[in-house]
Amino acid sequence: MQKFGMSKVDTDGKPTDKGFWCHEKASTMMFRHIIETDRTGLLAEELSDTDVNHICDLILGEKGTSSRPWLFEIVSNPRNGIDVDKFDYMERDA
Repeated sequence: MQKFGMSKVDTDGKPTDKGFWCHEKASTMMFRHIIETDRTGLLAEELSDTDVNHICDLILGEKGTSSRPWLFEIVSNPRNGIDVDKFDYMERDA
């Protein structure tokens, strides 16, 4: 996980004096903000709090006690670094 000293966030993606800014935490912050500020209300209707937390765990790579740990490697793969984020960068930069 890349860390930058620009801003600080905790494991929930909220500002704190203890952590460091990283892409994954910023992504969870952005995702939660999109859900919270959706003016149509459709996202909140379709996604439960459990769904939102699970999606954030996928982004952060926090497997916990998931019955499908392989899903986490698709989104955030610490084993070899090949995940959907990398494919997105390759398509964009090609």
